[in-house]
Order: sequence, then structure tokens, then C-alpha cells
Amino acid sequence: AATFGCRVYGGRYSSDGRYYVCSTQGKQIVVFDTQVVSRELRPTKTIEARHVRWTITDVDMTPCRKFVCYSSMASEASLTNIQGEYELHESMCLGHSHSFGIFCLRFGAGGQEIVAGCNDFCMRVFDIERKTLVAEVQAHDSDVNAVAFADNSYRSDVVFTGSDDSLIKVWDRRMLGSGADPKPQGVLVGHTEGVTHITAKGDGRHLVSNGKDQCCKLWDIRRMTSSEDLGGVHPIRKLYHWDYRMMKYPGTGRHHIHPHDTSLMTYRGHQVLETLIRCYFSPEETTGQRYIYTGSADGIVHVYDVLTGKPVATMSHRGQAVRDVSWHPTEPTLSTVSWDGSVTQWEFDQERKGLRNG
Repeated sequence: AATFGCRVYGGRYSSDGRYYVCSTQGKQIVVFDTQVVSRELRPTKTIEARHVRWTITDVDMTPCRKFVCYSSMASEASLTNIQGEYELHESMCLGHSHSFGIFCLRFGAGGQEIVAGCNDFCMRVFDIERKTLVAEVQAHDSDVNAVAFADNSYRSDVVFTGSDDSLIKVWDRRMLGSGADPKPQGVLVGHTEGVTHITAKGDGRHLVSNGKDQCCKLWDIRRMTSSEDLGGVHPIRKLYHWDYRMMKYPGTGRHHIHPHDTSLMTYRGHQVLETLIRCYFSPEETTGQRYIYTGSADGIVHVYDVLTGKPVATMSHRGQAVRDVSWHPTEPTLSTVSWDGSVTQWEFDQERKGLRNG
């Protein structure tokens, strides 16, 4: 669909499938309109991002599909329009240190707030309408790599965070910013290495996560450990001293199981190396969320059956790491972004019952 002269870090369809937005290390946000040519990705707008250090780490679109918010390894996130000839960039200050960085951000379903995960171990909530930071919580003991709202209600009160401390925490939004020292409502224990990404199913209970222990996990928050009981859960000893950005996983071939693992299912076969690889549920409308799919450092998209955990499909990009992948909400197509600079569209082949490069 497109090729850039730099790494592509993220790419996602809008909730209605009308737009596809990707972000590059070259400080560009590219908007594709799928209605220019039916289902095909055709770039219609390129936005030059501001306040970018190293790369654009995350991009999310407002529910109204008129704006995107993007972040970088810098103290400011920015909000900008994706329609019209010109862009207005509105900065949102989330930190003040020169070493501050934002790894991830998500809009609430109402589009009024953004929750962000940062490298100072904190989660922050920014009110867009009031243009002010309304909550700042030290959520973990390491970088907060992933955030998500639990459901798609207008004002979701449940927020998930995932961190390099290997934990996923469940927060009550109403308790954040109250002035007291907020505690998570519960903790999901099971990963033995850092968490790179979280996606909520949207039902308020289930979520899926990717981890540097080279697996994806399915969770139900009804099985979470309470904050009060977390003290009785002995933290797992760090098994390996390694850097996932430049090393192979030392535990390859050995499936280490956390003694207090509360996950429902574990999916293995992909590689969570080099970058914060992302994972998702397949669309409700076309698949009933029957599958889990994820990018991989080996350049292959992996699709797993939610219930059995078995791999059901792969899409080989034959390139560098596929950091992000997005399944169209209503059409039989997926789009991937790779560190080789490509955006690739895949279509379901009715005759071969598989996915082919579109």
C-alpha cells in the first residue's frame, strides 16, 4: 500500500474502517482513506508531527474520527486534525524532565480524556476540554508500556496498565486524581517479563497482552489478585539479564510458567523482540472476536484461536519486525506496518481460505 524510507511504528483502522492512520520514525503521520478506492489504502494526507524525539511512539484517533493524538519520547503529546488542508497542533504537557517519554496513549470512548503510560513509571490522565492534567499516578515499578480502557462506554471507569515490571494493573478511573494515593483495584499476574501491549475486548472484563517472555495472554479481571492480597504473591525472580531490543530471548524453548499465573490462555509462536510488539482481538462484526492476532519480530503476523490457543494462520512479510497490525472492522482485510518502511494490505482469499498480500 505504501513504502517509506524509515521505520513504520504504528498503524490502525478507525472504528468504522473509513480511515487507516500510520506513523513513521520520520516524524510523519499518514492518513489513508479507504473510500477513495473500495477497501484499498490510498494516502490522502501527510501530517508533519511536532515535538518528536526518536520516533512517534503511539497514535490514537478520536471516536469522532476527526482528530488524532500522538506521542513521542518527549514531555508533550499533541492533538491535530486529520481533515482539511491545514493542521492545528495542540500540545498537551504531561511531564517536565528532559528524559521524559510517553510510550502509549488512548482516548476514552467519549473522546474527552486521554490516558498515557510514561517512562517515569506513571500513568497520566489528561482532560482535553479543560486542557489540564487531571491525574498522575505512579502505577508501576518500571516503564508503563501499555494502557487501555476496559470498555467502549461513553465514560469508561476501568483502565488497564501494563509495565516492564511484568504486571498488569486494573484501575478505577473515579479514584484517580482524588488527592489520595490511589491503589489499583487488582493485579493480573502471569507474565515473567515486561508487558509490551494491552488490548481490551470491550466487554469490561477481558483483555489480551503481549509480553517479552515471548507469549500473548488472555485475561479475565474477575480472576485478578486484589491489591491487598498482592503482598502474598511472591514476585518472580528475574530469570535472565538481557535486552530485548538487541538480543534473542535467552529462554527460547523453555516455557517458564509463573507460579501465580491467573491468565485464561497463553499463545506462543511469535517473537516479542526489538520493539513493543502489539496484539489484538479480531473484529466482533466479522469474526465474533474468535481470534487473537499479533505482530512479530520475525516479520510474520500470527493469528491464534482464542479458545484453543492453536495457531490458525500466518502472514509472512519477509522483512523486518512487524510492530503493529490492524484488522478492518467490517471487511476481510488486514494491514501491517514494518520496520522495513512498508505498509502492507492483506485480503482473505475465498478460494484458498487464507490471507494473501493485496
